Amino acid sequence: MSNNLKGVLWALLATALFTLTSALAKIATAEYHVLQILFFRQCFVFASALPVLIKTFPHGFKTKHPLPHALRLTGAFVALSTGI
Repeated sequence: MSNNLKGVLWALLATALFTLTSALAKIATAEYHVLQILFFRQCFVFASALPVLIKTFPHGFKTKHPLPHALRLTGAFVALSTGI
């Protein structure tokens, strides 16, 4: 399988998972608050990223640009919470 085909398949999988996550979050709002949904979503994301975080610890947490990181996190929170 060529690298281009692998890239296309990964992109299609990412799109499908994003769509599924968005749909499930909107369905969950019938019974749960948006912040609860975001909390459990972030727990899942953290658990899936944990192997990489452990491998690069502590150097993976150092940044030369803390303000842009804080702005990106704020923007991501606003985008996710308003998207749901």
